[in-house]
Amino acid sequence: MEEYELEHTGCARQEAVLVRGGNRLCGELTVQGAKNSTLPLLAAALLCEGETVLHNCPALSDVHTAVTILRRLGCRCTHTGDTLTVCADGMTRCDIPHSLMREMRSSIVFLGAILSRCGEARLSFPGGCELGPRPIDLHLEALRKLGAEIREEHGCLLCTAPGGLRGGFVSLAFPSVGATENLLLAAARAKGTTVLTNAAREPEIEDLAGYLNRCGAHIHGAGESCIVIEGVPHLYGSTYTVMPDRIAAATYMAAAAVTGGTVLLRDVNSEHLLPVLSAFESTGCAVMQSGSELLLRAPQRLKPVRHVRTMPYPGFPTDAQAPVMTMAAVGDGTSIFVENIFESRYKHAGELNRLGAKIKLEGKVAVIEGVPQLSGAPVSAEDLRGGAALVLAAMQAEGYPFKGCLYAGLMITSEGPKVVEFNCRFGDPETEAVLPLFDGDLARVMLDCVHGTLSDEAVVWKKACAVDVVLASEGYPASHSSGEVISGIEDAKKAGCLVFHAGTVKKNGQYVVNGGRVLNVVALADTLAEAKAKAYEGVSRISWRGMQYRHDIADKGLLHLETKK
Repeated sequence: MEEYELEHTGCARQEAVLVRGGNRLCGELTVQGAKNSTLPLLAAALLCEGETVLHNCPALSDVHTAVTILRRLGCRCTHTGDTLTVCADGMTRCDIPHSLMREMRSSIVFLGAILSRCGEARLSFPGGCELGPRPIDLHLEALRKLGAEIREEHGCLLCTAPGGLRGGFVSLAFPSVGATENLLLAAARAKGTTVLTNAAREPEIEDLAGYLNRCGAHIHGAGESCIVIEGVPHLYGSTYTVMPDRIAAATYMAAAAVTGGTVLLRDVNSEHLLPVLSAFESTGCAVMQSGSELLLRAPQRLKPVRHVRTMPYPGFPTDAQAPVMTMAAVGDGTSIFVENIFESRYKHAGELNRLGAKIKLEGKVAVIEGVPQLSGAPVSAEDLRGGAALVLAAMQAEGYPFKGCLYAGLMITSEGPKVVEFNCRFGDPETEAVLPLFDGDLARVMLDCVHGTLSDEAVVWKKACAVDVVLASEGYPASHSSGEVISGIEDAKKAGCLVFHAGTVKKNGQYVVNGGRVLNVVALADTLAEAKAKAYEGVSRISWRGMQYRHDIADKGLLHLETKK
């Protein structure tokens, strides 16, 4: 990929990504393994004797959390490259603490496997992305049909299967992917046969069933609305390759589309992408498929997406809604989205509007009026897919905002002031002459600047004048000496001056020269003339071999003041 710069800064629970956009995205890549398949496959490892070896596992935080859960339960886990090896033979626990459950919604997928393996399970309610209510009632009612006894106490699920899980008939009120996965995991080793109707049909369900069957399970009909699971007493670990991530593939395609670029994706199952390919083609993108490769070439300006209605598979996936909305935001026309899966999956829409998009929301309907160009702005993401959409939008946007301190290096010419440079370094002489005049809480002002709440009343200046004299080493600016011992710094401070270090280093208790610009001597006074005299008095007390400095600092200012009289 070319011409995109992303910088990461982190703190305890937050990460920021700086995107410099405005360029075409062109290149090729291999699509990683599907997160939504990896997580239930890791849960399936709990049911198996011996080692489970999973290839093509994505390096994502949810996968890391899942591995942490497995280790908490007593499993041995090793991670080499994109391969995860899990052995559950030493499993000793059946509980998952709240701290791990709250890190991801998908943690509930462990319930069926733990209950089947141990005959009991203790879990808190899951957390994760803020997408609105995702009731787990479907999971619990389905497990009850297999003989589970479940109590809810103080935000925890207390589950037991006194006589072991037994096969039964389960009809889901909604084709929930998570509930279907939990039923497959629970029923795989249950006594008797389980018939699950109105099951989810997603490719990830087929992937889970395919792995379980490889381990010795008898599961028929995965990928259809009716699945039959004949329980077996034992499952044995096997080696398996996780399917490619269809949502990641759609996101990469959207990235190329919004930037007018071209992308070649390798290791793609195009059949899994059929619900979204028509959306891309409707925008004028050329999509070409060959085996496991897919090429997308975007037009100079996208057409509108027109209509997107999220539905269970094989309908349009809710996970692809956010990145495709970014395409609609820069399309030439009006698009209408209807979100039927998660009620709070439009949180990215307001943030896209901050970048210049025109999106109106009414309930589960979003109306998007495409704009030719987005512009940079600070935004925040509350869920994974919404965050991806914002990154794509930032890649299309031109420029990005600066908030903070900015000073101009100016040169007075016969034609008026000319800009030499803009800078934001606090260690430059321009700043060192100004900051001593600031009278307030600098940290508070900086935070107000970032948050957009800065007011004129917050920035207060002392009624004084400041003069800053730079002391440089011999040879500066062409070159500079080093190693000369500096004397008189404390004497300059006693004269009432501030002394800022630039090119110095302390050796054996003494400051020595270690750069071109060595020291800055700053003085404050009621008048400019007094400040100049005070500054040069401080300068006179400092010395080292080869020290040089200008003797005319503030002279032009004094002349200007004299002329104005």
